[in-house]
Amino acid sequence: LQESVITVAERATGDKLYGSVSADRIVRLVREQLHQTIPVSSVKLDHPIRTIGKHPVRVVLGEVTVTLQVEVRYAA
Repeated sequence: LQESVITVAERATGDKLYGSVSADRIVRLVREQLHQTIPVSSVKLDHPIRTIGKHPVRVVLGEVTVTLQVEVRYAA
C-alpha cells in the first residue's frame, strides 16, 4: 500500500466537495482499485476529506504504518 494512489471522482463547487470521503469509502476504494482488504479501523483520518486534490492518508496495519494518497477529482 505504501506510495499507492487511489482516485475518486466527486461533485464539487470550486474545490469543496458536496459531501466527503470517509474512512469507509477509502476502504472500499482500496478493495476496488488495489485489490487489498484493510479494516476501517486501520484508516487514520483526522477528518473526512472535503476538498479536491491529493490527500495523504495513514493506514496502520499492526506495527506497520503506511501512507497512501487519495486523489479526489472532479466528477465528469
